[in-house]
Amino acid sequence: MAPPRGAAWALWMLAIAVTPGLGLWAWSRPDLAALLLRNEVATTGAGAIASALASAAIVGAVYFVALRRRDRSTTTVIEAMEIVNAHLRALVALALLPVLQVLEIEVQRPILTVALITAVALLAAASATAWARTLAAHEGPWLARLRRIFGPASARVALAAATAAQAAWIIQLGLVRHWTLGSRTFDLGIFDNVVYNGLHGGFQVTTLQKADTLTSAHFAPLLHALTPLYAIAPRAEALIVIQALWLASGALPIYLLTVDRLRRPWIGVAVALAYLCHPSLHGVALFDFHDLALIAPLILWALLLLHRRALRAYAVVVALCLLVREDVPFLGIALGLHAWFARGERRVGLLTIAAAAIYLVVIKAAFMGDAGIFMPDADGSYRFANRYSGMIPDPERGGALDLLRTLTTNPGFVVQHVLQTRKLEYLAALAAPGLFLVFAQRAIVWPLTFGLAYTMLASGANLHSPYLHYTALLFPLIVAATPEGIAALSALGARLGRSSRAIASGLAVGVAVAALLCGHKFGALTGSQAFQAGYVRGVITEVTPADAARLAWVRRAAAQIPEDAWVSASSSLGPHVSNRLRVRSLRHYPDSEYLLVRREDLDKKERQALQQRLRAREVEVVDQFESLSLYRRAP
Repeated sequence: MAPPRGAAWALWMLAIAVTPGLGLWAWSRPDLAALLLRNEVATTGAGAIASALASAAIVGAVYFVALRRRDRSTTTVIEAMEIVNAHLRALVALALLPVLQVLEIEVQRPILTVALITAVALLAAASATAWARTLAAHEGPWLARLRRIFGPASARVALAAATAAQAAWIIQLGLVRHWTLGSRTFDLGIFDNVVYNGLHGGFQVTTLQKADTLTSAHFAPLLHALTPLYAIAPRAEALIVIQALWLASGALPIYLLTVDRLRRPWIGVAVALAYLCHPSLHGVALFDFHDLALIAPLILWALLLLHRRALRAYAVVVALCLLVREDVPFLGIALGLHAWFARGERRVGLLTIAAAAIYLVVIKAAFMGDAGIFMPDADGSYRFANRYSGMIPDPERGGALDLLRTLTTNPGFVVQHVLQTRKLEYLAALAAPGLFLVFAQRAIVWPLTFGLAYTMLASGANLHSPYLHYTALLFPLIVAATPEGIAALSALGARLGRSSRAIASGLAVGVAVAALLCGHKFGALTGSQAFQAGYVRGVITEVTPADAARLAWVRRAAAQIPEDAWVSASSSLGPHVSNRLRVRSLRHYPDSEYLLVRREDLDKKERQALQQRLRAREVEVVDQFESLSLYRRAP
């Protein structure tokens, strides 16, 4: 007889029996927040007790059947109960799910929400592991037939369907956001203008940046590879669609990485869900358009091709990565370190590091800044050192060398600067859709270093927001580390005498549950109150008649501006006229020939200045609708 195991099995049995009833009763209450967060119980609780008893009776019948059917020669009563407990632990999650449905809990208590999602996913993983172990021990014709039905081909179909559905939904949301005047000149208007100028022969040209060049802020030549697609419909909507499709395509290398590592297609689908449902992917896809978003699928392809030793294709993808933006070479160096130390490809790693370092020096010296040889910036470049002002003793005059000095000489300060609550919450938000399995592996560590340094050393909150484009340096790699985490925990289980295959199956179910819940509570899959497209919370799903009327007026006003005239547009209207060669930001150029203005975009001083010009008859009204106006400079 097995030795006594204490009372843990009995506590589990009690929880499994009563929590489904309590959870379903709570879910039926009209005000979940009053009940679950403030303990304001309007009734005597008799309903809760009745639900718990009914649940206990139903679940108890399952235990009774299991006891009757046990093999008495090999299994004790306690062992039988423990086996049933293992299979039914997911039922305890029914008591946690109502808390997740409390209105705005993801805004009021984000860490609690992440903890609840993780707990639900782990309970699902525990039950799935037990069921996988049981099914493996009872192989039969029906199970073999089921495996044939849900084979690799079915997994690929599921992947394609999930990817297409996610892309279609994100495209819809992105277009609605733009059509309801939710996009901005910074940055959709800027990049639309860059690609439009590229369509007309201009390299890195935009009249919405200093010195009419993108290189005053960034160097992103890969944008011009989008020109053939953009030419089909040369306006901002094209970039919204391209970005959504491009980001969704990252599900394919994630799937292939997982299948290569674990040889389990359906686990590949589960990990791909963690990518497609990731709130950061939704945030990047729906916050206008950004050059840095292009890195997400490319870095995943680089990892996959390196893993497969397809070195020529790997070299091409690394070259494309470097062309994304001027700071991506640092990620290239991290990738080279990964090739050298994690993959054992010393020569490939050295060549990757050398190519990234040389490219970085060349573009900084030849294309960017006042000293740029090919694209001189007479008006000066944008300064980004203030993003790390907390790490620079003199933020007004300091730069990269001062940041490096702090890193090497003041580690105590660096630790407290990094380990701040909001930054730890940021990491939790990034890791939760993958069930935090990134912390269970060591294989993909080097590629994460640049993204972690880039965001965690920053002082400005925007760099460690899970919804902005900077997360493109991190969230794809965190998801790519998930199969490595599954493999590591499965191997650990095997060393402890457990079924590694069952553990992998259970963890895959847990990842899928965590991904869907994170996409629901923090992403754009449903009506999350925490989700942000840029800096605005909430998900806009439809264009109202009022929105449609405003959009129609904006398009009519844009059509009235001569093609050869300069127009300055306020922030929310800029992306609607950025597909022209002569367009400015109203904030920086308020004296163009035409002004396209939305009153809500202006601050008090700008409104006063515009009124003074109207009174002085320096500008005249061409057309107006509600708070939207088209002005023309008076002759």
